[in-house]
Amino acid sequence: MRDQIEEIRNMTFVGRGDSVASSEYLKLVRVMLLENELELISISSQQQADLDRYSYLREKNLQLPTITQRYIILTGLVASLEAETRGLNKILNQYRMITEKEQSDFYIINDAIVPLYPRDSNRKLLAIAICFVFFLVGFTLILLKIVTDTRVKSPGDAKQKFQRPILGVFPLVKDQKRLLPTAEQESVHIEFYRMLCRLLRRSYTQHGATFLITSSGKLEGKSTVALNLATVFGRQDEHVLLIDAQVRKRTETSCFSQYIEPEQEALGLGDYLSYKASDSSQIIKQTSLAGVDMLLTHSEAVIPDLLQSSRMRELLSELKQQYSIIIIEGSHVLESVDSEILTSYADTTLLVVACDLYKQQVIKQCLKRLDKTDIPTEGIILTKASPVYLK
Repeated sequence: MRDQIEEIRNMTFVGRGDSVASSEYLKLVRVMLLENELELISISSQQQADLDRYSYLREKNLQLPTITQRYIILTGLVASLEAETRGLNKILNQYRMITEKEQSDFYIINDAIVPLYPRDSNRKLLAIAICFVFFLVGFTLILLKIVTDTRVKSPGDAKQKFQRPILGVFPLVKDQKRLLPTAEQESVHIEFYRMLCRLLRRSYTQHGATFLITSSGKLEGKSTVALNLATVFGRQDEHVLLIDAQVRKRTETSCFSQYIEPEQEALGLGDYLSYKASDSSQIIKQTSLAGVDMLLTHSEAVIPDLLQSSRMRELLSELKQQYSIIIIEGSHVLESVDSEILTSYADTTLLVVACDLYKQQVIKQCLKRLDKTDIPTEGIILTKASPVYLK
């Protein structure tokens, strides 16, 4: 088409002036016509290209839902393949465990999985839980101990468990030296002993009234009670004799020895019963306590059967004529029958019970044995009572 236009432009016309002008004009029109046709062809080609592109894009747009659906299907297939892969890995791990179990004591149970979201440490929560468990266990053990503990705690507790009168209650004192009277000071419980002496003297007014003081076991304070009772009675113008009738061999020294006046003959109850001393004046010792004499048992043991001999009966009969008050400290009831034998020489028995020391079954057994004797048990004297239970 362009070659044809160039050919027309190069054409030359010969003739008259009007005919030549007409030919040139015709040539120009023809060239313009050819150029228009050329431009029309170009536009038509562009239009066709646009139509082709439009058709392509329209076809692709129509296929978009199909592509989306295929994408969803492919995503599901990928997820299924991943799950199948994990299952195969698990089977592989199990097979590996089976093959490696014979070679090692440790094997992988499951592979570690990285969490999708970060997690805080739970150490604080674990520590709180452990503390709570320990607190709960400790509280349960304390409660169980309180429920199962049958030891005597208070005067009301003793009266309810043993159905016996409570003659006196002496609070716990950590310094044991404050419990005994000295030349410089009185016992810290002196007022309690004064009330107890008044109670006993009101019930037993005769000359030579004899009180047996005993306990179920060790460390209950019967020696302290006997010594303080003798001291208070002696200050009340009574002529008191304190007898240590524990004739069995023992290693500890009696607390009564510190009150004996020096340079006195070292003879005791055992010596008299075994005829090593012929007269009661040889075995009775003067003391630094006003109105109080003592008859002790020294370290050499004697046969306990001598406590119920005629010589023992004659001795006590003689002493009751000489003294207005006689206090006998006997052996522990559950260790021997000595205290049960000594009850035949006494007007009544006073049982010393230390709080929070022995179970109620032990004390009940002691009371049961004393009840089988011929004299009554006047009551119970509680020692070492915690101030918590006295409020």
